[in-house]
Amino acid sequence: MTKIEFLQMVPALLFGISLAEVAIFLGRASRGRWKIYWEHLLLIIFSFEMIIFNWYIFYDRINSIEASYLNFLIQLCAPLASFVYVANLLVKNTEGEEPEIFFLKNRKRIFLSLAVFASINVLTVVYFNTNLHVGSLPIIPISIILINAFYDLKWFRIMAYIIKCIQVVMVCIYLK
Repeated sequence: MTKIEFLQMVPALLFGISLAEVAIFLGRASRGRWKIYWEHLLLIIFSFEMIIFNWYIFYDRINSIEASYLNFLIQLCAPLASFVYVANLLVKNTEGEEPEIFFLKNRKRIFLSLAVFASINVLTVVYFNTNLHVGSLPIIPISIILINAFYDLKWFRIMAYIIKCIQVVMVCIYLK
């Protein structure tokens, strides 16, 4: 086993556990044990895509893992943040609870953990791509996520979901 293969196991486990948690949650929800709302389902689908995307771009930076301990720690931040985000996202609702009450109770921790996940992803991209300028940081998407955490604006959340859909399509076209 090479050093890269050994060091890659920890991020792989964190990404794998995150994906397994999403699958287990969806399995329980599909059997009718938990009710799932459209907005929560949309966030789960987006989180699945984000984890897969992070795993995909992780391969491009795999050689930098063994360069230094700092690079390994920085590479480990994204899978750890995805694990925390998934843990906060996959909260079950009580039977008969209205969607507004569900998101009112859980909105802050879902969107704050998403903001941490997005910020860490942005910082790792900037760290590993020195040709990017600070002005190219996606301040607007992170701000939208933070606004969703503190204010219950449904139209604003829907706008964020549409932006995420557009982003996924653009990434798929760019990475063919």
